[in-house]
Amino acid sequence: MRTSPNCARLPTSERRRSRATSTDRCARSSGRTPRQSRQQSTQPPNSTVRVPEGTYSEHLTIDKPLTLRGTATIRGNNTGTVIHVTSDDVAIDGLSITGIGDQTQAEDASGSGEWDDVVDVAYGHSDAGIRVSNASQVSVHNVTIDTPTSGVLFRDAEGGVVDGLRVNGTAEPFDGFMGVISIRSPLVVQNSVFDGGRDGVYLHRAHETVVRNSTFRENRFGVHFMYTSDTLVADSVAREQTAAGITIMTSPARNAVVGNDIRYTSDGIIPGGSRTYVADNVVAYNERGIMAGSAQSLYEHNVIYGNGIGMRAGSTLPSNVVRENDFVANEEHATAGIGPLRIWTDGGVGNYWEGAYGDRSGDSLDRSYSPTDPTEKQLHRVDGTVTLAESPAARALAEIRATSPGLRRGDVVDLAPRFEPHAPEVVAAVADNEDDLSGGDESE
Repeated sequence: MRTSPNCARLPTSERRRSRATSTDRCARSSGRTPRQSRQQSTQPPNSTVRVPEGTYSEHLTIDKPLTLRGTATIRGNNTGTVIHVTSDDVAIDGLSITGIGDQTQAEDASGSGEWDDVVDVAYGHSDAGIRVSNASQVSVHNVTIDTPTSGVLFRDAEGGVVDGLRVNGTAEPFDGFMGVISIRSPLVVQNSVFDGGRDGVYLHRAHETVVRNSTFRENRFGVHFMYTSDTLVADSVAREQTAAGITIMTSPARNAVVGNDIRYTSDGIIPGGSRTYVADNVVAYNERGIMAGSAQSLYEHNVIYGNGIGMRAGSTLPSNVVRENDFVANEEHATAGIGPLRIWTDGGVGNYWEGAYGDRSGDSLDRSYSPTDPTEKQLHRVDGTVTLAESPAARALAEIRATSPGLRRGDVVDLAPRFEPHAPEVVAAVADNEDDLSGGDESE
């Protein structure tokens, strides 16, 4: 056994205090160790190792089941990973970790002949505060990591739970790496904060992962999917990402993005792949709110407020359902790429579009609305647009385009725009909190 369980050399007074009970064990350190620590290194698995308050310079390997608990700081020597877990059923609770190496890619990293070797080698071998390798049921709880590279790296490790983690990364995203990296490791990440660094959570073939109730600030991507399906991102906050709050890449399927609040990013949500569920999110004050590139997907109950472009229809085939979303205060509510006409109405249920007009008919207006029409897209921004939209010339041009396929653009039309917002309280709250950069977490 190499260093299992582990902790640093303790001052004499703290060694005395650490002898309190049989479960209050100090782990064997990689340097010179006290007599009691040498004796306790032979204790059976499933011990609880309590590390007294203080700062200890160590690189640790945990190779049997145990709980490592305390309020201490474990400080590496600025090279490599600080804590390496290779055993199932390990918990790390309450520690702070610093002194992590600055390598985002191991010099000796090599692939295993799999089709995804390029991604694995590039992303799956960085220095980290905690690395979990080929170990299941590992818990990281209430841990704080200051890192120039990654916070926690899971490789081929199922059933991991990250709860209450705080990762303080680099100020410039591309100077650092990932808060949590999951390589073929389904896990739960919850109640955590990711400040700075490249990506908050990076998922590669990590199917059935859950990310929830977490905060992402000033990253490249808040949550980044690669080849990952059947995964949920819920009830989380993203602020000031340089690329996107949540992005789903490489054509996965059956992912869900629900109940998140994303503001002041380049792109709020970029859902790729197919059969994606995007619902109950707030995307506000972004350059682009939702880049709807997924196919056969459902977008509903989202508040899309104050963006440069509210939503872009990127899928070539009109296979998505878009209903009961609120489009308010965007420079352009929606745009569309190349492709046929998209009907954003489902079973007579449309969306709320600030500026759409007509007589009320139930919960809808009796006049259709097109956010991509050159005239109608100005209705919420330019006085007098209604008069122009009702002019004989505008009506004639619309009729010609409707009957002449060669003159049609990649347009979006809502046949039953809503009379009032689906979520008026949420819309009002977003309007009243334009300067909300905290993401619900005021701690520094």
